[in-house]
Amino acid sequence: MDKIDFTKSELGVLFVCLGNICRSPVARAVFHDKVKAANVAAAFRVDSCGTGGWHAGEAAHVETIKVSQTFGVSLVNHRARQLREDDLENFDLVVAMDRSNFRDIRRIASQSSAELILLRDFDPNPDSKDVPDPWGCERDEFVRVHQIIDRSCENLLQWLLAQRQCSTGATKLKQP
Repeated sequence: MDKIDFTKSELGVLFVCLGNICRSPVARAVFHDKVKAANVAAAFRVDSCGTGGWHAGEAAHVETIKVSQTFGVSLVNHRARQLREDDLENFDLVVAMDRSNFRDIRRIASQSSAELILLRDFDPNPDSKDVPDPWGCERDEFVRVHQIIDRSCENLLQWLLAQRQCSTGATKLKQP
């Protein structure tokens, strides 16, 4: 992650999925809750969007909202939006939910200053590189997706915090 300046007072983290109604809003909310719990919210600016714009302005998927509430995560104020070119300049880290999103972002971001990663690169128990899209699935898949996102966001946050500490003079840590 050579593009990220870990000495900045605030790192911008953008979570991206396809429609911004299932996975990326959960990742944004979970990550936001984790930075608040770690008392480092001032060090991060967090948002989410989708590569497609057909859900722009809509709330999160109803099952996403219900499942998130069972985990104590609120998506009440979420409104879907589409990825914009300027997002790739305004955020330091763009976190794709799957390889298809990654490729779509990469096409837009060929000259971007943002670092692009897959969220599941931080999953301690990966069975795939992709956070599966639960849209159209049963509730159990929404629960599974939330659990994947939660553990991946925890490791992402811990890694970012360690990188910030290392940027004060120690050697950077390798991405898991």
